[in-house]
Formats: sequence, structure tokens, C-alpha cells
Amino acid sequence: GALRGISQGVRHIGMLYYEQGDYSRARRCYSRSLEIALQVGDLRIVGYALGNLADSFSADCHYDTAGRVYEQASRLLRLLSFPHPLAEVLYHYAHACFRQPDYPRALSLADEAAQVAKEVDRRAVQFKAQVLALRIRSAASGSQGARAIGRLEIMLEQFPGDREQAALYYALWCIDHSQPTWAQSAAKLYRRLYNQTPKSTYRQRYYELTGTRLPDPAPLPELPAEVISETVDIEALLTAVDKTLRKLEESGLS
Repeated sequence: GALRGISQGVRHIGMLYYEQGDYSRARRCYSRSLEIALQVGDLRIVGYALGNLADSFSADCHYDTAGRVYEQASRLLRLLSFPHPLAEVLYHYAHACFRQPDYPRALSLADEAAQVAKEVDRRAVQFKAQVLALRIRSAASGSQGARAIGRLEIMLEQFPGDREQAALYYALWCIDHSQPTWAQSAAKLYRRLYNQTPKSTYRQRYYELTGTRLPDPAPLPELPAEVISETVDIEALLTAVDKTLRKLEESGLS
């Protein structure tokens, strides 16, 4: 009967499905988590669940819905003065806008994500947002490509970890496909990372870089009974979130 615990547990199960690329099952978990969090009035979990739900829509290329949910998540997290998850939401929102592509909006969000992450010392998010901003600037203006490449090459010296090196070589290759060593370096690192933790992002990027698919990860268990037994109306949930946001703003929480 500990509903907050159930909401968080189901959300974390959804994160595992998401990391393996099973966005449909992840979305069912996030929706159920959001429903329970709204029921018990735990607005922090609502903020987390909205961000996760938006990620699942974005990963499935449902950008209109993802944008709506990212807006709700960022709006709520600002009202709650909860910058730690806000930084992550802003980064993923920027990435979704970049993929559409909406470069001005994507760049604004990426820069804000980097600034918020810096203020709360979320260095991993700050790094990702900075790399994304360089890619956006290069894509938006060809004249920015050389500057972006120069900055990414400097960052290669500053961030020696495998994840950061892989992301930097991948970003360099995305800007300029004519450099095979960048693709080879990124692919080697993503294979190593995938062997350690089989995240769908590593697998997808390896395929982009090489045209070869890495082995499927070990299957996860089926959806938990708490999720299977309930049918969640996502549109009704998002409408309820809108009402909650309006009430918070009218009450002067902002």
C-alpha cells in the first residue's frame, strides 16, 4: 500500500526498459508512475515521470507529444525550484528539438541545460549539453563547423573517460563524415561500453557508425503486475497535469 514507493519502483523499472530500447513498455511504466504520483500528490515524482515519459515519446519520434510533455515537465520543475532533474529534462528536450530539426529552440534549451547543470554541479549533463550545443551550431550554420570541431578536439584532451571520448568522437564524425578515424574511434569505444552496459544508445550509435548491429541484450522480465493490471489514459493524465500546473501558478507557488 505504499503508493509513493510503487510509483518510484515502477518508474525505475521503466528506465530499464528504456535503456534497452523497449520504449513501449517503458512508456507504460512511466504512465503508471505518473498516474500514482498525481493520485498521491507527490509533485517531485510527477516531474521525474513527466521527463521520463517525454523521453520515451521522443525516442519513438513522436516529437509533438514529446514537446508537450517536456514543456509540462520543465514548467513544473521550475515551479518546484528543482534544478537537478530540470537540467536533464532541458537537455533531452534540446535533443528532441535538434532531431526535428528546430535549431533555434534546440540551441536555447541546450545552453540553458548546460548553465543549470553547471549551477548544481551535474557535470555529466553539462558535458552532454555542451557537446549537443556545438553540434547544433554546426548544423545551423556551416561556417560554425570548423569552430565546433576545434572545440570538440580540445574537449578530447579534457575528458579522458570512455563515455566522454565516445560522445566526442561521435559528435566529430556527425559534423564531418570524411574522417574515418573519428568513426573508428567512436565505434571501438561504443562496443566496449555496450559490452559493459548494454544501453540502446550505445547500440544505435555503433550501428550508425559501422552499419553492423551489436548482439541483442539479455531479455528483461515482463511488465510487473502493477502495470499490466491497470489501463492508463495518457491524454487524460496530461490534461490532469495541465490542471495541476494552473492551480500551482494561481496559488502563487511560482
